[in-house]
Amino acid sequence: MANPGVGGTLSAATDTLIGTPTADDLLIVEGGLWKNKPIAGKIAMATKGGQETVSSQTLTTNTTLDLAQGNIFDITVGANLQLSFTGAVAGKGCSFTLYLKQNATGNYTVTWGNTIRWSGGAPTLTKTANAIDILVFESIDGGGTWFGSLVGVNFV
Repeated sequence: MANPGVGGTLSAATDTLIGTPTADDLLIVEGGLWKNKPIAGKIAMATKGGQETVSSQTLTTNTTLDLAQGNIFDITVGANLQLSFTGAVAGKGCSFTLYLKQNATGNYTVTWGNTIRWSGGAPTLTKTANAIDILVFESIDGGGTWFGSLVGVNFV
């Protein structure tokens, strides 16, 4: 069988399907084109049960959260504070989830570093004691800009 290369087209005159492709095949045929098969790592991710590293902390001062500590942050807010982020890698999409919990006293505010962009402005977070707000942040430029999304507020 002629090897048209990745992205090459198949020709009925020169290419023949021999057998059924297996999971070990390096190339697959789809829509008459050769292309790389899905990366095994993506499949393996599903077998790990979606486990991710959680970093849990109580914060009472302005803090920079570092993605080297994990990509899920469970933060108890114990004072008014400002959060910013580091650890994004240039050329890679980076994201993390932030669980913000007011401590037993509550009534604290959280402000954000100037690299965070929000749709419609920064959200108003819950100040009720022990309430949890959930946010997700993504960056595609190595952390130069973070896009913040509020997932939900006032989980009790």
